[in-house]
Amino acid sequence: MATPFFVFTRNELIYLLVLFLLGIIIGATLLNLFLSQQVDRLILEKKDLEVKVKEQEDQIKQLEENKYKYNYIRKLTINLDTDVNKHTQQVIKNKIRDLLSGLLGKEIKSIDPLLLWDVINDRYIPVEDKTFHLHLEIMVITEELQLYIKVKSTKKGEEPE
Repeated sequence: MATPFFVFTRNELIYLLVLFLLGIIIGATLLNLFLSQQVDRLILEKKDLEVKVKEQEDQIKQLEENKYKYNYIRKLTINLDTDVNKHTQQVIKNKIRDLLSGLLGKEIKSIDPLLLWDVINDRYIPVEDKTFHLHLEIMVITEELQLYIKVKSTKKGEEPE
């Protein structure tokens, strides 16, 4: 009588192999879910840092050009009142900064506040498949231009009431 080479039968080996593969799949899925949150956070942080670097480069450029002038805009601060996610907020802030890119380094007395108000207030900004309505609530014009904007989401092509 020959002794079997394996202690397990063929069905038991298949069962163990299936359990092993199922464990690998579940482990990989859980690892992916855990790491995707960290990757998303890191991507958002990277974009924030890129924006800050660009802002600081612009500020340095404007400061070098206007280092002997006083009463000019040195910094732009945008505060959004919204419930959209941080990625979308970042895109909206970047589009607003692009609209106001010529203001850094300008003398405060040469800025028309009503024109600046009209540029931002009641503006619609498209982001991916949505359009966002901007409502400028407060604008503070000092060496640091501060904008407090309420953002409402609308569907593309839809006008809010």
